[in-house]
Amino acid sequence: EHVLGYLNFSAGNEEPKLFIALDALFAAAAEHPSPWQEVFRQLLESLQELQRDNPAFVDVRQAETVVRRTRDEVLPGYREFHRDLLFHLDDARMFNSFFVGRVFQVVLQMSPEREDLAEAAVRALNDFIGHRPIPVLESQQIEPYAHELVRPIPLYIRDAGVCEGPHRRIMERALALLVDTDPDILREACFHPEKLDEIAVDPRAYDFDHPVNKRPNYHFGQWDPHRIDNQGYFRRFVIQQVTLDSLHARTTIENEIDPEELVEEAAAVLAGTILMASGVSGWGPGSHSAEETLGTLLPRIARYRDEFYRRLIRRQSDAHRTRLECEAAERRQPFGAARQSLNAELGNRRARQLQHVVLARVFAAMGHPEAAQRQVQQVLVASARMTCSIECLLTAGDRAARAGRIQDAIAALSEVRDLLLRAIECGALADPWSILGFDMNYSLFPALENSVHDHRVDELVDLVERIFQLHARVWSEAAAHDDQRRCDTVEQLFQSLALWWRQFAVHEVSSIDCGDSRQGYLAAKHVADGLNLWHKGGAASGDIGFWAPHVAIFDSPKAYTLLIERLLERDDHVAAMALLVNWLSRNEELPLEQGDASYQRCALQWVRAVRRHSEQPWKLTAKFVNYVEANAESYGEAPTFELAGGRRPAKAETDDELGFEAELGEDVAQEWRISAYEDIQYEDSASDGVDGELAGERDTHNEDALTRECQRVAGRLEFLSTLSTLWTLASLPLNHSEGHDDCVSELRGWVLHANRVQSQLRELMGQVASYPIPAPLGDQESRMEYDRRRLLKESLLEQVIGVQVDVANAARIMTAALIAHTHPACPTQFDELCATHEHRVAAHVIADILRLDAAAAAERFEEFLGLLEGQALLYIPLSRGGRCDQIVSARVRQNCLRDLLKMLPRAGLLPQVGQLLEAAREMERCQAATVGAVTEFDDLFNTGYGALVECLARSAREWDDQDSLVSCLEQLTEAVLVSWLTHSRTLRLSVLERVGAESEWSRLVAFIQNFGEDLFTQQFLNLGNVRAILHSGVEHWLTQMQDQPEHLQPKLIRELDQLEHDQVVEHLTVVLEAIIENYAEYRDYNSTTTLSDDGSMLYSLLDFLRLRSRYDRICWHLRPVVLAHQILVRNELNEAAELWRRALNERIEQEADRYLTQLRKLQKLYAMRLSTVADRLGERFIKPLMVDRLIALVAPAMREAGREDSPRFSMLEQELEELAREPTGAGLDLPPWLAALDEEVQRVRVPEYDQELATDELGLPILRLTYEQISDQLSEWD
Repeated sequence: EHVLGYLNFSAGNEEPKLFIALDALFAAAAEHPSPWQEVFRQLLESLQELQRDNPAFVDVRQAETVVRRTRDEVLPGYREFHRDLLFHLDDARMFNSFFVGRVFQVVLQMSPEREDLAEAAVRALNDFIGHRPIPVLESQQIEPYAHELVRPIPLYIRDAGVCEGPHRRIMERALALLVDTDPDILREACFHPEKLDEIAVDPRAYDFDHPVNKRPNYHFGQWDPHRIDNQGYFRRFVIQQVTLDSLHARTTIENEIDPEELVEEAAAVLAGTILMASGVSGWGPGSHSAEETLGTLLPRIARYRDEFYRRLIRRQSDAHRTRLECEAAERRQPFGAARQSLNAELGNRRARQLQHVVLARVFAAMGHPEAAQRQVQQVLVASARMTCSIECLLTAGDRAARAGRIQDAIAALSEVRDLLLRAIECGALADPWSILGFDMNYSLFPALENSVHDHRVDELVDLVERIFQLHARVWSEAAAHDDQRRCDTVEQLFQSLALWWRQFAVHEVSSIDCGDSRQGYLAAKHVADGLNLWHKGGAASGDIGFWAPHVAIFDSPKAYTLLIERLLERDDHVAAMALLVNWLSRNEELPLEQGDASYQRCALQWVRAVRRHSEQPWKLTAKFVNYVEANAESYGEAPTFELAGGRRPAKAETDDELGFEAELGEDVAQEWRISAYEDIQYEDSASDGVDGELAGERDTHNEDALTRECQRVAGRLEFLSTLSTLWTLASLPLNHSEGHDDCVSELRGWVLHANRVQSQLRELMGQVASYPIPAPLGDQESRMEYDRRRLLKESLLEQVIGVQVDVANAARIMTAALIAHTHPACPTQFDELCATHEHRVAAHVIADILRLDAAAAAERFEEFLGLLEGQALLYIPLSRGGRCDQIVSARVRQNCLRDLLKMLPRAGLLPQVGQLLEAAREMERCQAATVGAVTEFDDLFNTGYGALVECLARSAREWDDQDSLVSCLEQLTEAVLVSWLTHSRTLRLSVLERVGAESEWSRLVAFIQNFGEDLFTQQFLNLGNVRAILHSGVEHWLTQMQDQPEHLQPKLIRELDQLEHDQVVEHLTVVLEAIIENYAEYRDYNSTTTLSDDGSMLYSLLDFLRLRSRYDRICWHLRPVVLAHQILVRNELNEAAELWRRALNERIEQEADRYLTQLRKLQKLYAMRLSTVADRLGERFIKPLMVDRLIALVAPAMREAGREDSPRFSMLEQELEELAREPTGAGLDLPPWLAALDEEVQRVRVPEYDQELATDELGLPILRLTYEQISDQLSEWD
């Protein structure tokens, strides 16, 4: 009666008794399948009775209208409006008693008779968005999208109490605790109970992947920033359902603890989390000063949080207090069990979301949408569901287009567009306006430094680019089929979407490598027009004459890229080559790199396609390389570093100086400069200024000179790296079928060019190395800026070094091919092309292998081994002060060894691989005193051992059984393990191995306990800050800190003069290097444990990491065993792989148990669990082998896409479901098994012309050996 009276006579004013009465009705209907509908039914029945029996209710039109229209229009309208954002909520959770009461208020406040009641009521109800930075643009005022706003579901209303529901007892007790909290804590927490009008729950599913979750305590709730009174105080507090559910979960578990005590502890932690969240939000807009940052705020929150819990324990009953005090001592924190249970539950949910979301994306990419939907249905968040749906549509659309089902592909395009816009408007995807407004940053707090990278922008940009790519593909397929009607349809869709996207000016943002959507649309149009003309002209492959008149329409890198890819799909290699050469010849007007359009990538795509499918790969590849060299102009030479005043003589001077023209002969040199379109004149059609505009976009004022110059030089270096790859691929395999003299002439010219480029690269290396980076000042901001600029310079130097190594490798392979072509007529004819005797001998060994002359190769190999004695194989990396020339020399030598290790087994020379590995290990041993040097033996070992196992696996395909293969493999592994383990003993795999001895460890623990509290803060252990300190040196940092004012100095600096300086430097270095080495584990520690708030407890993390480092040491020893298994499953030798897994498990099982026992002891000692460490040890050494077996199923499972029967995929899905049953990690990073799965899917998904050539596809010869031959060679090895 009270409810109906309010509905009939009120104008929607605040009335607590309404909510109390409604809650009673809902409580009575709690057992009904749909409580809210039952309550509405009762209200209408009671209204008829009141009209009949109560004179005050003679006219009930208002109440009846409110009830009926709320039931039939407003509540269904609210659900329909949020069909994307709140799809996960059932009616019982969404429409609780207090929510319905709020809806009644809104309906009454706007005439219940109005025609658009549902729409207006929903608009009025949606009044909450949470922390959502709004970009401020000069051109317009940006507002949140309507579908982002929701109405929080009330749980508590002032004077009405807490509504009925599963969390009622916990909420009521938490509110009582907050009211009784001491004023000093409430003041620190910015929480005033008398200002609290409502506590509500955010109805949106909590998205752990959203950057807002990096805002401290956001998952605990916040004051609603838009519900403010006239005194400037927030009045509504909104909490997260995930926190309530996680706290409630512990109260439902049966154990020996009194259930009432569990409820009390859950309420205590809920109250504590509300105080923590309130401390971040503040009591109102003016709560935090302009100088406040999260770095200064969080320590205060941690202090009052712990004080709140400590005082609360003292208020408990005697028995409960005693148990809590013992628990606090054991777990090192008050209310430790409940708090750790909450953190563990939140971490578990985060990890589950991550696994299901990535599995859904992987299954969608594999072409199995039903499986993708099964995964995403286990995730509540809208972003996962909608992104997965888009992924499935993109995959389906692409398959339809390739199969010629154009109409199905167009239907997918329309659905994708609708989903994309809906996802943006409900907040499931990033707001495109924020890209221009925030430059890919997401603000967590008003302080400028408290912003993080918004990874959702990367995902949105990538998603939109892929949608554009699908439009371009469907359009080109329709054009190639001369289907004009569907071409027009796709054109309209593409143009509309491109114009919509262009309004956000993403292509103007310097930090995003994204092309102009208008240019992408025009490029796709030009390609479609060209393909349509090609179709009408007969679609003849290799018809350069057809394309010549039309090439002028391609006025952007995107257009060239799209057309080249379409031609490669149709195996038209000649026309694609002509377009590549034409694009290169226009490098002054058209960039070679723009967005996802890349000349280098297209060139490699072309050469891979030619190598795989052309009948004359060498002839066509050689011709292409010559055209590239002739048209590259300055790109064919190494650039100079202009910031260092670099200058090089003009090309003609350089050629004369090096004797280039004389070596080639004038006729050959002139021929190289002939265009691919030898008899055709061209006019520039790029008159729309596009290229100039885009160049301006890259050169914005937001990028400093160093950034711009590094980008310019890097682009040129990328081209040279591609050219070196082209040289290598063009020189193999040996071509004996035609034009021997021409082949020799081409190779010789390429080698001379490579040698000239090497000389220029050495000059460039010196110029970059000499460029000074100003030393940082003492503050953190200066150190981070120094770290950024240093990384820019080092990254460029690394690229220069890498290209120099690439060119040297290409020169060695080309020289070997030359020698193989002329041997035995002129065995030393080309020795002068090699820089050193060592390189000459290496080239001769490779030449003998190319000719499959095992005897000659073995003889030359002995000479090569002798030359390696005393040579350097190690180098000190740039980050530790290494010299560039020494790095180049060592890496060139390493690559030479790597090539030999790959090739020797293919010629049947197995023992020589072991000899070369031993030589490499000895070379490193002789350089052991080189401080800071980085070993490469592990990579060389993997190469050599992998090649040996590959040789055995390929040979065993022709044997009678796989038992013989396992026997040979065991014999081989035992032989090479001697070198591997001997080498491993010389390595320090972790800095924490320096404190393996208990005495060293005890000293480090004491240091952290004494000085860690104000030193090892979360701000100090920021990744950029730690890197900068280590690079400039710990001693340098200590000196700088001593110059700071005393009140800014941590305790360590104040007492530094009283301590042993070297010991301080050693301890600090160990701690900081351990954080860098294990940053994922540090993030786990920082986000899931409360000990991370206390810097003096950092040793607890390091103790876990010490255990993990010992486990990793054994994993390192087992790497050859794991590698052998990878090769077995990749070659589908499943029986041998199963035998191999079983043997390893039997040998290592007890050791795995021992490590898990030690882990449990540490978890009990420190009362914390680190998922990243526990999951690693839980692999029991054997899990990587199980994952490898699953990875091997990916390719065959993807081939089953679209079939009714897909046994391989069913097997894969079933085993992955088992693997994902218990989530691994803390949800902060992808588990290794899932990362490996994703990587394999992306690899297989790449078009064939984009895939790296396998060793077999390089044309290298191979000998298959019998079981007896291999046994004999292995015996010789022993």
